[in-house]
Amino acid sequence: MLSGFQQTNRPLGGDPAYWDATIEMQFGRARYFRHDTTDKTFSSAFGGQTITGAVNEADMYRELDDFVEMVFAQMATAKNICRKLYRYFVSNQISAEVETDIITPLAQTLYDNNYELTPCLQQLLKSQHFFDRDDLVADDEILGAILKSPLDNLLHTLSFFEIVIPDAQTMAEDHYWNWYKRSVIDIILLQAGMTLHRPDSVAGYPAYYQEPNFSENWFNGSTLIARYKLAEMLLEGERVLAGGGNGGVELDMVDYVDNSGLISDPTDGLEIVTKLTDYLLPLAPATDRFSYFLNDVFLDDLSLINWRFEWINYQNTGDDSSVKIPLERLFTALLSSQEYQLM
Repeated sequence: MLSGFQQTNRPLGGDPAYWDATIEMQFGRARYFRHDTTDKTFSSAFGGQTITGAVNEADMYRELDDFVEMVFAQMATAKNICRKLYRYFVSNQISAEVETDIITPLAQTLYDNNYELTPCLQQLLKSQHFFDRDDLVADDEILGAILKSPLDNLLHTLSFFEIVIPDAQTMAEDHYWNWYKRSVIDIILLQAGMTLHRPDSVAGYPAYYQEPNFSENWFNGSTLIARYKLAEMLLEGERVLAGGGNGGVELDMVDYVDNSGLISDPTDGLEIVTKLTDYLLPLAPATDRFSYFLNDVFLDDLSLINWRFEWINYQNTGDDSSVKIPLERLFTALLSSQEYQLM
């Protein structure tokens, strides 16, 4: 079926004679004398369909097109794509109920829309199931069912805490070299098991396809430390696991609490911990877990009244030393928590 096709060798843009303007990609070069010209009959999975062999070089593309059309005419193809989407956006686990109630309708939508992904994704991401509101069963939670990739972990943190990246035009070295190359690519991603655009195999990153662990593949003894050092890197503005700074990328937690608008009353320590756990963790922490973040980490066994006085003192004097330490403890604990690794 695919015999007789070869890649074109023109570098830097390829051969214009073999350029598909629709998909803006190079297509294979056909060599009829190397092609298997016989008719091809497929298995029962394809209904025993026979594709007529090409009669010349131009007809090789027709034969290839017939093959593609045959594959995408199968509902099994649509279901396979929808399972991949489900594992990426919702959960690694696909039960018989999910297969029937979620995957099958999604596959029908994908098939009916000629494999246009947008209607299918809209159906999934707007569903009650996606928000885990289609049942009251506590042992099949969807929220928090997937471990974040190192890139997801970084981007969620940067976005939520509104961390400013150096301008690419006016601070090019800090933007491209000190931050994105030396800090993000070389440490935050590489040392956490995600060589950006260079997975270990053509199959991609094991976390997206390798059964049965899927996203759990992001965690092992050699990749954990880089993930858990993210908080320290952002608070100190340093690479931590290597020499040098982050190019000016640094989080000021006092400024964030004071000016982000998330916290309506920064003197209220309970509100600070409640808002941050509500927004950062996929599920509300249990009472004892919330108490750990509030009392053991943030207040360090002091009282909420103590926090109120410390914040008022900061407002009056501009000295943030007494409020900075508990806020940075809380930030570090949240980013290092097992819950924050989930989405």
